[in-house]
Amino acid sequence: MTTNATSAGHGRIVTANRLTDGAVVYLTPDGRWSRRIEHAAFIMEEPDEKRLLAAADEDLRSRRIVGPYAMDVAHTAEGVRALSERERIRAAGPSVQQALWAQPRGRAMTPSEGSS
Repeated sequence: MTTNATSAGHGRIVTANRLTDGAVVYLTPDGRWSRRIEHAAFIMEEPDEKRLLAAADEDLRSRRIVGPYAMDVAHTAEGVRALSERERIRAAGPSVQQALWAQPRGRAMTPSEGSS
């Protein structure tokens, strides 16, 4: 059975990175990709996981996403929670401060840009 990720218990969801900007995305019950983990299709059974991964593979071939896979999640009182540390970091967004990102050639970062 596949439901919205707000269902109770443990299950799996399909994740990938959007090819246009590298954003972490989650496959929704209607086959779209969302940046919000709580919008993900909540997988309870293996046939549903295979079906959703096949749909993700179509988007991979169409160059919409890259690296799709299923990951373990739990629905808690606080909402959907990735079970692995790696997935919690991915769900939270970039772990490097934006000020440390590469700068265009010839442009020095100002002191105020480096302090956030």
